Amino acid sequence: GLTLPCVLSTCVWHDEAEQGRMLDKVLGLTVGQEPIVFESKKKLAPVDDNDDDGNSGSGGGKGVERERWHHLAFVPTFDPVSGQAAILVNESDVTDLRRMQQ
Repeated sequence: GLTLPCVLSTCVWHDEAEQGRMLDKVLGLTVGQEPIVFESKKKLAPVDDNDDDGNSGSGGGKGVERERWHHLAFVPTFDPVSGQAAILVNESDVTDLRRMQQ
């Protein structure tokens, strides 16, 4: 399954210590606290240089880097089945919105 460290490892951080501090902060959340919400540039695997229709792009090659931005929210809650404390993670791609705001 997808783990919290895995989710955070795809974010772009200044250094590993910053990533570790965020992990500790999220793991410290308890029910009743405000969610942790932020936007982050994401590390994504290079892709073929094709447009959405599968046509070759101007680069005509593989390995084109994609810059994407994601909105992440970590919400403390209870697991509805077990009743145990849990963290609900909501992640949305906001790249197009950021581009329109520029």
